Amino acid sequence: MIDKIKIKKSFDDDSDDCDIRGEDVLASDAYNLGVSSVRRLQRRKVSCPTFVTGGDCREDSQMLLDEFNRGISESGGNYISLGIDLPKPLVYVAARKFNSHAVGYVTASHI
Repeated sequence: MIDKIKIKKSFDDDSDDCDIRGEDVLASDAYNLGVSSVRRLQRRKVSCPTFVTGGDCREDSQMLLDEFNRGISESGGNYISLGIDLPKPLVYVAARKFNSHAVGYVTASHI
């Protein structure tokens, strides 16, 4: 099962929404989103969730993706990073191929 990640900047672990939107997204925001995403899946009895991650070609995408992935890893999850400059549908196809639990994608407008 693939959960589309969407957290609002509050990183509320009890919310079903899980994305960050806005002009001032910081590295720490991306890291905290990775941590919150793993915790959310662990509460759903997925002890070591696997994410497929990727991003668009925006200047900050690689840095945000790296921090998101670090948050995943340091919280007990695994990730398969496809890198940046990818169309979002490719990340979803890869998630199905790798049978991941969730997808993380950094875009120009949100993570």
